[in-house]
Order: sequence, then C-alpha cells, then structure tokens
Amino acid sequence: MKKLPCLVLILLLCQCSASKLSTKDSTDTPMQYKLYVDQLAQLYTVAPNNTIVKHDESGKVLFEYSDNTLGDISVFDVSNPLQLLVYHKDFQVLKIFDRTLTLSSSIDMNKLDLIEIRTVASANDNRIWIFDELNQELLKVDNSGRVQGRNNDLRLRLNIAATPTRIIEFKNKVYLFDPIHGILIFNAFGEYLSKRKFPYQGAFTYFQGKLFYPAYTDLVIYDLVEGTQKSSLMPDELFNKPQIYKVGKRVIYLSDDQIKFTTLK
Repeated sequence: MKKLPCLVLILLLCQCSASKLSTKDSTDTPMQYKLYVDQLAQLYTVAPNNTIVKHDESGKVLFEYSDNTLGDISVFDVSNPLQLLVYHKDFQVLKIFDRTLTLSSSIDMNKLDLIEIRTVASANDNRIWIFDELNQELLKVDNSGRVQGRNNDLRLRLNIAATPTRIIEFKNKVYLFDPIHGILIFNAFGEYLSKRKFPYQGAFTYFQGKLFYPAYTDLVIYDLVEGTQKSSLMPDELFNKPQIYKVGKRVIYLSDDQIKFTTLK
C-alpha cells in the first residue's frame, strides 16, 4: 500500500511535463507576415494578427485596416487595385475593399448555399471568380453575390474532382491552380479550355502574368501565358525567403516584417 502515493506522484509529474511540452509546441510555429504586389506595383503586407497595410512603391505606408473577428485571412487578392478581396474561409465570408482599404461590401457564402469555397479572385470586369468545390463549378458573381455565369460540372468534362488553391485571370484567360491536376484553364466566360502540368507544388507569388518561386539557389520565373520558365541566380539575402517578387529590375521581398529591395544578377 505504501507504493500507491509514489505512483500518484509519478503520474502527476508526467502530467506536468506533458502540459509544458504541449504549451511549447503550440508556440513553435508562429504565423508569418505576408507580402503582396498589385499590377500597379503597390505593396501590401498582412500581419499575423490580420492587419492589412498598403504601401506605395517605396514602402511608405498609405492605408491600414484591421479586423480579427473572422479568424485568419485565407485569401488576399490584389489583382484589381480598385477592388481588393479578403476571404475568411473558416467563416465563408468575402470582404470587398476599395483602393484605400475601406470596406465597401461583403458576401456571406453560407447565405448563397455555397458551402465549400476555398479560393476567390477578381475578374477583369470587376466581378468575382469563385470555385464551388461541392458542385465542381467555376462561378462569376457580382459584389452582392448574384451569380452572373457558371461552367458545367467539371466531373462531367474531365472526370476529376478539382481542389484549386488559387485563381488568376490574365489576358482573358482564367487559371485555376490545383496541386494534383496542375493548371486548369478557362476563358473569360468561365468555359473550360484545357489543362496544363505545373512543375511546382509549393506556394508562389504572382505579378503581371509571371509566377515566382525558389528552386535551390535560383529564382524561377514562370510565364503564365506561354507555360515556359527561366531561372536566375538569387543573391544571398533571398535564400529561405518565402515570398519574392520581380517587378521590373527590382526584386521585392520580406525580411521578417520589413519590406526589402534588391536586384538579380
């Protein structure tokens, strides 16, 4: 019977150790700052607390917006500088901002019976592209959420279930990036055209028809229209930087929470 208190003490010590370990693990992977560049070369940063800051080309702060009530920002689309999109996937809510980061409207996907929406993007006609994973449809909606166009169920055409993580419209083509099936290409009316392999599985950045992603010591520049790529040797300061943009002769990247500029050789 004397062994029982010792056993209880050992169990309590194990529980304390496990509790400390669990607390430590939960803070080991903090959220990172993110950088975005629109087609006018204006810069945006998104902080771990979901604060969005707009900067001019030199990095000077212009406008700021903060709202942490809807959880993390899943998609921040700056492809149209006059219509900035912020999507909160956990709550299925899309917020639409003007160029000064003033909220102009919002769309609750749940009220539209759109249940599985992972990604959104601005269309060239100031409407919005949405991919409905449940029904496998590419939808175009207006700022109030009214459907303006849709394609047929992709499963009937391709016999696949697409799960795109990003949508980009460029030169009257809409590109859906799927980690399994590559790039699915549609016309400006949302009609499916073709499919293309994409050589990179990780996150990439985008500016005016070009995708950027690292490959060992190189920065790969992928031409979205042609489907070709070329590589440039990265300077040392770009190694292990997750988000890199090439804008003209300048290379823009984040170092912690600071916007930095450099050039490629």
